[in-house]
Amino acid sequence: MKKVTKFAAYLVALSMAAFSFTSCDDEETTTIDEQISFDGLNVVAQATGQVLIDGNVTANTKIKSLVLSSDEDGKKVIVDLLASGDQTKAKEINDAGEKEKTFTLSIPTAAVDVQTMYLVGKTKGDKKASSAITETLNYTIGARKSTTGSYLSIINNKQMNQDGAKTEVAEVIAESSDDGISVVGLKKASAATDAVIAAKAGKVALFQDGAAAETITENGVIITESGAICKVVGFTNTSTGDATIEGITMKGGLGAIKKVDVSAFTFSK
Repeated sequence: MKKVTKFAAYLVALSMAAFSFTSCDDEETTTIDEQISFDGLNVVAQATGQVLIDGNVTANTKIKSLVLSSDEDGKKVIVDLLASGDQTKAKEINDAGEKEKTFTLSIPTAAVDVQTMYLVGKTKGDKKASSAITETLNYTIGARKSTTGSYLSIINNKQMNQDGAKTEVAEVIAESSDDGISVVGLKKASAATDAVIAAKAGKVALFQDGAAAETITENGVIITESGAICKVVGFTNTSTGDATIEGITMKGGLGAIKKVDVSAFTFSK
């Protein structure tokens, strides 16, 4: 009984925690808390507007499955990471004289489109954990004849009017239809006619259909020098000139993501 108590106390102190389960380990006679960690992943932006998910997943028991999925349950698989990954096992004796096992799975760097994504893992004991690595957000933005601001900061999830964009950093601006009533796309805020806003604007790269673009519409992708990625799902316009933009974003600190790496880009205004 003392052995089980010491073992459980040790596992609670493990830094790889975040998702804990209980199951019976085939190789031991004691009951352990299964733990799997998705912390510290990097998202690497590509010049096509796609992303790579890079890093390691660790557990204290064998990882049975690991997928990128468009649903939280892992049923709508985008990429099977276990099938093409490399899982290694290490054993050592801790200071208490107990066996410590670590299973590490290096995630392969397969390029995927920006979309709703969860990292879903399952351990040997069929215990499951998932972490969202994207966030779906709705922004209200105004066309030219609207009184609502037309500027957005993707990294800060913030909409701004003209005065706000002069004091804070905007990254994209709405492009209006000829009649000024509808939002038909997004362009770099550095293209603003106001020289103060243009000079202060954050640097971005825009992609449409896998190619660099000056203006993006539905399914376009925004990559910011500040370290965020956003895919535009769609625009919903109203008769007032206001529009709702739905976007799927990825940035550091979201779920298992430590960092969005944009170092491959040379940004210019």
